[in-house]
Amino acid sequence: MLDDNADFKTINDAHPHIGTQLKALWGKPEFVSYMKSLTSDTRDGARHGFRGEVFFALHSLSEQHTQAYPDYQVASTLDPWATSVGEYRAT
Repeated sequence: MLDDNADFKTINDAHPHIGTQLKALWGKPEFVSYMKSLTSDTRDGARHGFRGEVFFALHSLSEQHTQAYPDYQVASTLDPWATSVGEYRAT
């Protein structure tokens, strides 16, 4: 499936080592955490980031994986400091 995917080709052409990992993890729960690791700074600011077209291709490919494999979602964590008006009601 990925070999014919334009987003995958964009990523693989720019970063073949990432393309190899994406192909190995496609359709597996680990794909989600790998994608998250690619877009998070895990190198104490040393990560330079991706060119725009690669970043957008990563996002698009992640969305495609979510649609194809909805059970492989990472549960979002609740931020106790983030509140919005109306979250708390007086009783």
